[in-house]
Amino acid sequence: MADDSGRRKCPAWLKDRISSEQNGRCAYCGLPIGAIIYRLGRSPVTLAEAFDHFVPLVYAQSNSDNNWVMACQVCNQIKSDHLYPSMDAAQLAVQTRRIALGYESAVAYWLRVSLELATPEPSEPEPGREADDWKARNYLAAWRWSRERPPVQQPHHEPGCRCRFCI
Repeated sequence: MADDSGRRKCPAWLKDRISSEQNGRCAYCGLPIGAIIYRLGRSPVTLAEAFDHFVPLVYAQSNSDNNWVMACQVCNQIKSDHLYPSMDAAQLAVQTRRIALGYESAVAYWLRVSLELATPEPSEPEPGREADDWKARNYLAAWRWSRERPPVQQPHHEPGCRCRFCI
């Protein structure tokens, strides 16, 4: 079942097992396969699955079943044939490189998705009212919320201090 390069493809039954063990998420960034992420200055990217050797084949020469992980194509390209001492080290290195390349971080993705789910659909404006009235009410609510938050505590110095915090 090996091709000319000595690699073998991950069998379908193993892909199914790995996918269910990882809950359909990338082993390195934790994002769901099929998620749409953004990259600075580029069009959105839909994450596709890629099955990867955790210990690169070039080092271990092992195609054993426990050496396979499911990753998104972005993380798979970033990890490439790098060798890491643990999965935590690989996750940290790959996620750091993703952010450096301008990809949306996992935290930013989950925040964006949760805000999209929490934002109610705009309702139709009442007859005789402008569509901008809905926007104005939301901007006003956001402004009120920002005014009600407790102020950020700044370091206090002697009265009359002219430092950047006290001015």
